[in-house]
Amino acid sequence: MEKFDTEKQPDAGSLSGEKAVEVSGDGTKVSPENACGKCVRSGMRAPVEYVKKPGHQWYVLRATYGRNALAVEEFARREIPTYTPMCMCEHSRKGERKRVKRPLMPGLIFAYSTRDVLKNLLGNSDQASLYIRFYRNRTLPVEPTTGKHPPLVVPDRDMQSFMLITTSGNEHFMVIEPSLCHFKSGDMVRIVRGQFEGVVGKVVRAAGQQRVAVSIDGLCTLVTAYVPTAFMERMEA
Repeated sequence: MEKFDTEKQPDAGSLSGEKAVEVSGDGTKVSPENACGKCVRSGMRAPVEYVKKPGHQWYVLRATYGRNALAVEEFARREIPTYTPMCMCEHSRKGERKRVKRPLMPGLIFAYSTRDVLKNLLGNSDQASLYIRFYRNRTLPVEPTTGKHPPLVVPDRDMQSFMLITTSGNEHFMVIEPSLCHFKSGDMVRIVRGQFEGVVGKVVRAAGQQRVAVSIDGLCTLVTAYVPTAFMERMEA
């Protein structure tokens, strides 16, 4: 799998796959041309633990280049749960191949909070406001009150599935363009067995195999590795 460009980030998950897609927000684009190469299984599986609170949602934020670690520390200081998916990749330097830890989506941080709290963080005059900003959902209309697209919010169920997939330790899931994802049945299912147990998504056919897709509007579509029908249970959309 081609991966996104890289920068140092704290441990927070893992990813392996086959094809990267363009990710855009706030007018910024990260393309497969900036990929780091083939990824291998990291062996990590540690979705962030958090307590569900009224009014709290998973927001996607962007830190300027090289500031992810500082951003995560700032959120931790304010007791805001975050998730930053990582991957282990094969990297060749001076003829030597090594496994190095790299981010799935450089500069992006998932934070569990309220819009008001995050708005206050990004709108104050301290240093954090200089290198952290909302990742905008450009698939939605501009808000009249702000003159900007609304911040990208990931539904809790999709976020849980995203974390389960990116920490599964399975090297055969993919981040793909929606056009390459063909619905096998379109059924909404929950995976009840195997490495992707707990993932909720739609049954699709991608790369010649039956898989389960989780789409985050305005960000990306993830598909699991092959999942047998016996490992799924149908559920209401």
